[in-house]
Amino acid sequence: MVLFKKLFQALNLEERIAKYLVTDDKRRYYRYSDVDIRMQFLFQILVGFDTEYVCKELREDAYFPQILESQQVASQPTLSRFFSRVNTETVRALGQINIELVQTFLQTQNTKQLIVDVDSAHFTTHGNQEGSKGVSRILCKLQSRV
Repeated sequence: MVLFKKLFQALNLEERIAKYLVTDDKRRYYRYSDVDIRMQFLFQILVGFDTEYVCKELREDAYFPQILESQQVASQPTLSRFFSRVNTETVRALGQINIELVQTFLQTQNTKQLIVDVDSAHFTTHGNQEGSKGVSRILCKLQSRV
């Protein structure tokens, strides 16, 4: 995590997120900014915790809170409320951050193109989860073309 933190600092990732991130944030009083929450979730993913439900475990971890700028782990409800504020503009903003990061990579590597290899994956959904049938159809179409 320390190496990722150093990398994020070198890429000015928090500043980039602060520059572009847009959510439907109507909070008046809060402890964690949207940037703090996004960074926490990014670190969670990097250490293998890709759901917001592990916050209690991470709060009790000896090292994880220290890697965060706030030195505190936001709770599961805080992360859930963040995700409920996400909208189309948020997705566009995250896409813009990705574009800037790719441009930075291309400049540092002195190259003009980047090849992205996307592999197919099978995702089985059970029950009647919202959007699962559409996702399954799209993935099946992608798999049949590969």
